[in-house]
Amino acid sequence: MKAFVSQALQGALQQLHAQGSIPGIPATLELDRPKQVEHGHLASNVALLLARAAGRKPRDLAADIVAALPASEWIARTEIAGPGFIN
Repeated sequence: MKAFVSQALQGALQQLHAQGSIPGIPATLELDRPKQVEHGHLASNVALLLARAAGRKPRDLAADIVAALPASEWIARTEIAGPGFIN
């Protein structure tokens, strides 16, 4: 599941990069287990990492990343938490 979510995030980032919304794509994406189970199975801080270079607020960038994620049976739901984590 972690590999699938990583690929989905990479695809969303590639789409946003092609649209000019972000200046680049990180070579690796970190996916961690949130400390609190109600925050989901996996979390990414990629919006926080890219926000400054993109000149965007992390939560706004996270919303664009979530919107670009493909529909999948493996991803039941997504949410933006705190300053811009994607859960």
